Amino acid sequence: MKYVWIVLTIVAMIVMTVWSMILYADTVVEWWIVPAVTLAVGFATGLHMWRWWRWLTREDAMWINYLCHTVCSAIILTFAFFTLNTMLADRSSERIEAGVVKGHFREERRKTRRVGRRYVATGEKYYEYKLQIELADGQTKLVSVNNGRYRQVHNGDSLTVPVMDGLLGLTVIDVDSIKFKPKYKKTKRKSRLKFLGTRGKD
Repeated sequence: MKYVWIVLTIVAMIVMTVWSMILYADTVVEWWIVPAVTLAVGFATGLHMWRWWRWLTREDAMWINYLCHTVCSAIILTFAFFTLNTMLADRSSERIEAGVVKGHFREERRKTRRVGRRYVATGEKYYEYKLQIELADGQTKLVSVNNGRYRQVHNGDSLTVPVMDGLLGLTVIDVDSIKFKPKYKKTKRKSRLKFLGTRGKD
């Protein structure tokens, strides 16, 4: 029974972590700020609350329960923060804000696959593409885009994005509804050969 509760706790922590990452994608804040604060809270409260985790770990060692409390508390608090900020955002404050593209970033990744029980093999590489956008109030956000959008959009291009005020003070945006507007419109050039050919017929 001990291991059942441990497995369920691990699964719950993974689900909350993934959900927090999804909500973070639509929240204007540096990725490290909320986890850093919640880790600090977990670290501080663990001095008095580490004994509460004995029911799960079945261990009396302080460091095991302290570590368990710190990590789990940080994940739970991060999940709660992003969920409350996004799900209970002020819908009446929803508006369309103008912004501008400030930078392009490409990150190399490697696909992995498990080989046996203990080994993981590294596969082919792929890239993740991100654009840094700046809102009208000066806040910046990295948004993930596909390769086509990454190459289409240039620094200095303007954009519009739906924005609303989160319950806990962080701005919430709808990344999927961002519309990019090129700074310079491409003009179609008439083929010189076609022009000369037309003149030759007159």
